[in-house]
Amino acid sequence: MHQRFPVLYFNAMDNILIGAFEKGEEFLVSELIKTCFDEFVAPGYTSAGNNFFYTYSGPEKIVERFVQGNVLLTAKANGEIVGVIEVRDGNHISLLFVNKFRHGNGIAKRLVAQAAALCREKDKGLRYFEVNASPYSEKIYARMGFKKTSNIQNVNGLKFIPMVLKLV
Repeated sequence: MHQRFPVLYFNAMDNILIGAFEKGEEFLVSELIKTCFDEFVAPGYTSAGNNFFYTYSGPEKIVERFVQGNVLLTAKANGEIVGVIEVRDGNHISLLFVNKFRHGNGIAKRLVAQAAALCREKDKGLRYFEVNASPYSEKIYARMGFKKTSNIQNVNGLKFIPMVLKLV
């Protein structure tokens, strides 16, 4: 089977492929993000915050940031996109979402690890990843080793907790 998807990670046990985003996948990626956001994050935000996020995570904006050089990886199971991570500025996780039916399988952790490896290839001196975690995701990031660096903040209607992960 010929596959253009550049695989960075494959686990035969759960059939998860992690590789680079490809143009043309932006609608599926945006749909996954919106579905997860609507269920787990949006209820705690204002409509202004939700609208700000919907604009940020729209298909056109995803491609725009990818073309500008952001790291964007997807996790696929049987050809279906089940997870996504975006890293901007070489060390800031701006998006990390996994299909709810795949929660608890380590996909987010693998996406973070692969994104960190790619970012370290570009910057050998990279020592940390940062994220503005939603209140929903704070515990998930903490389980991956991220530490809270400040109290909850609210910018553009989005509540978040700044967190950092030291890379070894």
